[in-house]
Amino acid sequence: MSDWIIKVADLGKRYRLRHAQQGRYVALRDVITERFKRVFSGVRPPQPISCEEFWALRDVTFEVKPGEVVGIIGRNGAGKSTLLKLLSRITEPSCGRIRLSGRVASLLEVGTGFHNELTGRENIFLNGAILGMTNFEIKRKFDEIVAFSDVEKFLDTPVKHYSSGMYVRLAFAVAAHLEPEILIVDEVLAVGDLAFQKKCLGKMKDVSKSGRTVLFVSHNMAAVRTLCTRAIVLQEGHVLCDHNDPSDAIAMYVTSGSAPQQVWHRLPGERPQGPMAFRSMLADLLGEQPRHQLRIVVELDSLEPHAPALLAFDILDSGSVPIMQALPSIQPLIPYDPITQKVEVLIDLPPLIPGNYQITAWVGQHNTLTYDLVPSALSFEVLASPTQGRSFPHTQDHGHIVPDSTLTLLAVEQDSKGKLCPP
Repeated sequence: MSDWIIKVADLGKRYRLRHAQQGRYVALRDVITERFKRVFSGVRPPQPISCEEFWALRDVTFEVKPGEVVGIIGRNGAGKSTLLKLLSRITEPSCGRIRLSGRVASLLEVGTGFHNELTGRENIFLNGAILGMTNFEIKRKFDEIVAFSDVEKFLDTPVKHYSSGMYVRLAFAVAAHLEPEILIVDEVLAVGDLAFQKKCLGKMKDVSKSGRTVLFVSHNMAAVRTLCTRAIVLQEGHVLCDHNDPSDAIAMYVTSGSAPQQVWHRLPGERPQGPMAFRSMLADLLGEQPRHQLRIVVELDSLEPHAPALLAFDILDSGSVPIMQALPSIQPLIPYDPITQKVEVLIDLPPLIPGNYQITAWVGQHNTLTYDLVPSALSFEVLASPTQGRSFPHTQDHGHIVPDSTLTLLAVEQDSKGKLCPP
């Protein structure tokens, strides 16, 4: 048997981007007129279009062994989804070679491989047939698929009536249970709720334990650290690093500047009700565990005269449960000013367990009036344990903060009658 199941060599994918040249506005009547001129004159007028080459992937080389769970990480536009589409044979490479030694099941976007007019039941059999399964094999797995997806009530309803969550539950259940040698999963699991995401991660672990291979793209570093046995970091279409320890790859991803900076902007034309409003926000996580510092830079607009304002930020977990509020103990009140004001806030974070956290921003008069409130405007991710050598991940059932603590064994003395005496 081969010691690899996926082999990629010098892989590249090039797209041609077409740009309309800058000039006058072209209306529909102009397009129709030009078409008629071309037909009757036989002369093809020069097209006001310029082309540019864009390499989504270039010189990508790696091998994956059977049973490996490989996380593929990188910021938006790094080439992750393009790589998965090439491996799934959805699109052809511009150069290089891909060799696959096994059947592939892909879940790249909601509804991949489903026919909207068919029912959930029919799509299970359709997907199984596409994957090369016999009718008997599909029937054998049918009850497990339905139970996992939790769509039994709607099994005979056309999937075009499914919600995005139902769609992805059924699609993942089919892809994972029909026993492909290679399972490819993109960020699509983010569509499901937290309970379903945990269920999927557990199923992918089971798939890998059975000797099958999983490629997993995610922005959730805690999931990559927990699930994957290896991680590849992509940056601008190239392999930045490939580590057998996902923690090393994640550290490279963060320190290289590949990790996206969190930014929020108010939508154009959106006007809040209060006299002061957030225009934009930016968040950076600085330092290392257990002394992380959260830096938030906000731009504020005074829409009408108002009393001086306070800023506050709520920190919530990934389930939007509030953990703490940061109300700077030393801060100047923000006065009315017709010019946009810029403010920087530094928050010393306690030692948090690894995971994703959200930031809700508030501005107003303390305990009396809210000027503007933006729920879950920004987020940040804690990757490392606050305690060296401690096994992670923690479960959030026991809280989010890991305080310093010590344990001392005390000597216990006995009295003359042999009874234990308290220290």
